[in-house]
Amino acid sequence: MAEPEPTVPSTLNPVVKYRWWILAGILIIGVGLQIAACIHFADDRTSQVFSYYPVTGGTCFSLILWWCFASGLSRRTRLVGLGMLALPAIVFVSLFEYKRFQGDMVPTWEWRWQTSAEEKRSVFLASQSDVNSDLTQQTLTVSEGDWPQFRGVNRDGTVLNLGLDPDWETHPPELLWKHPVGMGWSSFAVVGDYVFTQEQRGTKEAPEESVVCYDLNTGDQRWVYADPVWFSETLGSDGPRATPTFFDSKIYALGATGILNCLDASTGKLIWTRNILEDAEAENLVWAMSASPLVYEDYVVCNPGGDKNKAVVKYNRHDGSIVWQSGNGAAGYAGAVLATWNDVRQLIVFDGDKLGAYADETGEELWSYPWTNQPKVNAALPVVLDDGTIFISSGYGVGSARLKPVQEADGKWNVTADWVAKNRFRLKFQDAVLIGDYAYGADDSVLACLDLSNGKRLWKKGRYGYGQIIRVDDYIVVLSEQGELALVKATPEGMTELYKKQALQGGITWNHPALAENKLLIRNAEEVACYALPLKK
Repeated sequence: MAEPEPTVPSTLNPVVKYRWWILAGILIIGVGLQIAACIHFADDRTSQVFSYYPVTGGTCFSLILWWCFASGLSRRTRLVGLGMLALPAIVFVSLFEYKRFQGDMVPTWEWRWQTSAEEKRSVFLASQSDVNSDLTQQTLTVSEGDWPQFRGVNRDGTVLNLGLDPDWETHPPELLWKHPVGMGWSSFAVVGDYVFTQEQRGTKEAPEESVVCYDLNTGDQRWVYADPVWFSETLGSDGPRATPTFFDSKIYALGATGILNCLDASTGKLIWTRNILEDAEAENLVWAMSASPLVYEDYVVCNPGGDKNKAVVKYNRHDGSIVWQSGNGAAGYAGAVLATWNDVRQLIVFDGDKLGAYADETGEELWSYPWTNQPKVNAALPVVLDDGTIFISSGYGVGSARLKPVQEADGKWNVTADWVAKNRFRLKFQDAVLIGDYAYGADDSVLACLDLSNGKRLWKKGRYGYGQIIRVDDYIVVLSEQGELALVKATPEGMTELYKKQALQGGITWNHPALAENKLLIRNAEEVACYALPLKK
């Protein structure tokens, strides 16, 4: 019997070898790496999100390369697949446009056809055309109930003995006024009926970095002072960051690019101006100058950073002349704090890589304590506790600590840590409030309670994102990252949310609230509002 002829594959119908094993390998490696990253960064939302960009993004890119070059599929099938992939992407970018990043670095989007914040602001400003007209200079003074600087009279975000009625379900906060506002993350200073903040107005071609004064009762503009400056950063968005400081009938405002203006508080007229970055021969920070000026007696203190022994500067507040400059290091995003130990008055500065102290009179650096994170962002104000220790906290996986400055017998200073809570109670760019021996604040993005005696986190529960809080009597008023207003009763045992409502539109809300008497001022990069908080009768 004859042997059969060997079968020869037809060149018209070649055998296709689909390489599914490569697909499986990419998926197993990519999904495995992403799960591992999520577990590793389980307590750090920002790091989790950052891991998605290289890991998930790299996996998707590898899948596209496999589909195009290694799948073994026909050319027609590959082209159809790419088209099906491109179609929803084209539809998405046709319907939506990028707005800004949230605090955990997740991008947000808005419908392309909706009225933009810029259009709304233009309509409002058109109704305020007589601003700066017929202003008479007046002497303004701080009275009880005012909020003259960042986080209030003592820079601690606390108002006591207001008589707040916590039954907001029955007696909710009353909206007094609301209107569009320029971009930026500034909070408010409030003295009498004058409300001061900073905004980015104009356009990139005709920029106006503005210090603005509003009427507390109506929301109408009293005056505007503008510099031809525009700051923009993809992750942190546009506009000035720092809050104006009121002192002796003057406003001291630091812009995003380092312009420090001293203005008459009643008229907005310029008294003097400096650029703290130029004075320090320093570069701007990635997220810009953000530290609100510390003003006391005859002085203004700022921390521009740099390596020219000019990282901290003390100005004469009357004429802007330099009293002294001192220190080296990357600037932080928190303002200076004035404190006294052993009758030695010191300026405490939280820069990008350490907490340092400078002699108030001479600027001599007395002591420092290393404290930093990968992006060198220390943004929460240091808190000097009643016993002279200092509470500090930072985000990006760092945590918090309680430090003790001590002067040795030879006059030199030393700093030790009572405790360090690694990766616990991480204030990323929020500040905490104190009630008794406990600190309450956002541990990364979730409200938490920290025992200041030992650094133990007692609970972590309230999910308000990267919003801001203030203490009113024994309650916490929360302005969430999404513009929600909430009232929380917090104790070492836990927290109870008593009320929550949407108070601001416009998405991301990072600005600190301010409270003047019972009038709560809140804003974000698009909208400002004033609410009257209910009081007990």
